[in-house]
Amino acid sequence: MKSHSRPRYSGRHHLKRALIALIASLTGLAILAGCGGSGETTDASSTDAPIVIGQTSMTDSLDAFKNSWDLTSHGVSESVFMVDEQGERNSRYVEEITQISPLEWTMKVKPGAKFSDGTDVDAAALAASLNEIQQKNALSNASAGVITFTADGDTITAVTERETTVLDAILGEWTNVVFKTGPDGNYIYSGPYQVVSVDAMKLALQSKSIDMAFTITPTVAEQLAGTDGIEVKSIDAGYQYFARPNLVEGPLADPAVRQAIDLALDRNDYVTALKGGRVGTGTFAQYFSFAGNEELVVDKQQAAELLDEAGWVMGPDGVRVKDGQPLSVRIITYPSRPDLGIIMQIMVSQLNELGISATTSVVDSIVDGMKTGNYDIAMYAQHTAPTGDPGFFLNQFFRTGGANNINGYSSATTDELLDQLGELAPGAERDQLAVQIQHQIHVDQAVFILVDPQWHIGVSDRLAGYQPYGGDYYIVNPQLGLS
Repeated sequence: MKSHSRPRYSGRHHLKRALIALIASLTGLAILAGCGGSGETTDASSTDAPIVIGQTSMTDSLDAFKNSWDLTSHGVSESVFMVDEQGERNSRYVEEITQISPLEWTMKVKPGAKFSDGTDVDAAALAASLNEIQQKNALSNASAGVITFTADGDTITAVTERETTVLDAILGEWTNVVFKTGPDGNYIYSGPYQVVSVDAMKLALQSKSIDMAFTITPTVAEQLAGTDGIEVKSIDAGYQYFARPNLVEGPLADPAVRQAIDLALDRNDYVTALKGGRVGTGTFAQYFSFAGNEELVVDKQQAAELLDEAGWVMGPDGVRVKDGQPLSVRIITYPSRPDLGIIMQIMVSQLNELGISATTSVVDSIVDGMKTGNYDIAMYAQHTAPTGDPGFFLNQFFRTGGANNINGYSSATTDELLDQLGELAPGAERDQLAVQIQHQIHVDQAVFILVDPQWHIGVSDRLAGYQPYGGDYYIVNPQLGLS
């Protein structure tokens, strides 16, 4: 089979803006220069003044193996394939990708792409980059196992460990960025901007205004609507909000408790509080052809009966007890997704009604928080199909031993279905199998499906022509410029 990719943009990046400042609400200020730009700031009233972007989080390093998602979001790095505004995969680096056998592919590399230091991204450099990522970032092995890349002239041969029909989608996963290591050990990327400096937050506070707030809460969006010089843009996030139960230990290791909780959660309350979005139907945004079709039923009476049958008896204080132990859960969330905190507080009330007490806490990193095991429910936000394909997320989160399967899910049925998914080419059959996998995941309550959200981005009139897409994967993109 062959897959032809049209160029996203040709040659070096032709950018209207030479300088962008990213402000994170909890960290610092990064100054990014367009490749070839000086990185010098200019008067704020000038058309050459930097575009200032406020974000809820910002990278704290240039590590290619830990922070490549952030760096691509900031416009510093690029995946080999990227998704455009229409949801189509394109590549600046690969002209043609051809499947030779179930485990072998060839890629013809385009001439002309450059690293930010001006050197060529040729086949040898691209293969070296991808091989190093495959060895040093286990998340890159989720979809097809370890992949080996070998360059010969302008062609790269790729050999996968497991079968796949969507190598272009795998090369669009956030882990698979184009980079090289410089002579001083620093990482050099190929995106439209370079990092000039990372400065203290007080510099951001000295700024009189910002040009983009990515993202803002629904309440703030309502307050800003109609404000002179400010426009609020709302998008289907592509992200999904869900909760991950601890399946290894604690009360949610019991399927009956998980099923009861799933029946007690009224997701419509979350959508109302967030003032937008939809009740989730699976693990993917509903605009995808492989979105799930689960109907999340609310049945509080059946939920109570399940807990009664499991031996959790309602106590006089309104908390269920079994063998002298109260039914209490620990819920954790993290600050960079404030919507989750809103959902969490409503969830606590819903659990209390069922006779489950709950404590909540905020952790800096939700993944690190889960790895400690000191939780029962972890609030989670994830763009589950940033490449436009379901394989990456399903393999990474739900395959036994998957790199992001940190809540202990293991199902022989799901593993077998994932193996079958790797053998199917894109199309209706692959989509339907992805829907089937989502159903199995829901039956097992490997996650609690919550909300398919909308996000709101505030922009000044300088960026009136800016249209966000792809969640926060491409906040800073080559098309970002002044209106």
